[in-house]
Amino acid sequence: MHVTNKRSTSKADFSMQISKNNSNAPLTGILYFTKSQIAVKQISITAKSEKEKFQRIFKNPIAERNIPLLGFKFGEKYEIEAVAEFVDGEKNIENFTLQMPEMAQDPNEFPDLEIKIGGCPEPGWIMFNPCRQVPTDMNEKERTTIDAAALNYGMLIILDEKGEIVWYYKCDNRLTYSLIKNDRIYYGTAANIIYEIDFFGNVTASWCPKHRPNGKPVPKNSIAVESETFHHQFLLLNNGNILALSTQEREIDNFYTSEDDINAPRAKQSVIGDVIVEFERNGKVVWQWNAFDYLDTNRIGYETFVKYWGRRGYSMEARDWSHFNGLYDLPEENALIVNSRLQSAVFKIDKRSGEIIWIFGDPQGWGEKYHGALCREVETSKQWGFAAAPVLIIWNLLLGKVQMLL
Repeated sequence: MHVTNKRSTSKADFSMQISKNNSNAPLTGILYFTKSQIAVKQISITAKSEKEKFQRIFKNPIAERNIPLLGFKFGEKYEIEAVAEFVDGEKNIENFTLQMPEMAQDPNEFPDLEIKIGGCPEPGWIMFNPCRQVPTDMNEKERTTIDAAALNYGMLIILDEKGEIVWYYKCDNRLTYSLIKNDRIYYGTAANIIYEIDFFGNVTASWCPKHRPNGKPVPKNSIAVESETFHHQFLLLNNGNILALSTQEREIDNFYTSEDDINAPRAKQSVIGDVIVEFERNGKVVWQWNAFDYLDTNRIGYETFVKYWGRRGYSMEARDWSHFNGLYDLPEENALIVNSRLQSAVFKIDKRSGEIIWIFGDPQGWGEKYHGALCREVETSKQWGFAAAPVLIIWNLLLGKVQMLL
């Protein structure tokens, strides 16, 4: 990123700077301005290249603090006008020339993307995390080797309304989930760490389970949380706490040895069940829900015996039992909705009692104690969007179908 600067100023004690960012998020520009005796009312940035023009306005900005400039694109040269307006009505104007870096052509550095936009997309930008996929036709030895390389590659990308890249961030671990809140980006990794970063790519906080299955200690700058893993999804709650999916390993007697032969001999097995954990920013756990305490280990699903958790630090013989992969908070009801892939069910959980309020899924195989919670099958309209009650849309990973819950 190359920057040049010209100034037209009325405040001798005031100046602005635009500088390059670090390599983790190289499309972000940095705006910095000095403190003046007269307060700054707003700063407007107008950036123009051969292809486009955009403006950013920052009201009541804080001096001597880096402000992220977003919207720049690979390879473009921008002429930038920065206008600072003071509360006394005067203005400072500074002009910059900024050259953005080219996109890496090596797919090992940056993935090949095919982006298609159709219909009427919702306004705004989209963030997603591309992952390296391990071929399914490999043997276990080959898969383990390739999986290790895939787990050491992570990226976040933001697209604008045109489907063009306006921001990206690269790290050295596979990302599992991400979200944006309060000018911060949060993401989880396959190393079971949740990170909070700013748009410059600086890590501002991170949380790590204290008892990771691979035995690795909590990194020096991470906050330890009393748990074994963080996987698939986490939420930022209104009270500032983090709600995350975790796991626990237990030895279960008389557990299945086959998922399609009910008469196969049973054996004592290492079983991985899910734990939902809520913790404060300081790492203190304030609430948790353990699937072993509320679900029946005698009910299993397909893919129980794949080595999913074995490739994530547990023993290769560990059995995948519940495999939660979706979480939704209902603060007005003090309840949660959670999805279990291997139980092929969605649960609504009362946070006060921990009890399961309802179960949406295949009604087969549930013990008598769960019958009162099972949702009944009803006729539904084929017209989407006209239901009288809220609609929960579920993508069925195994059947490739969309199901609707009223």
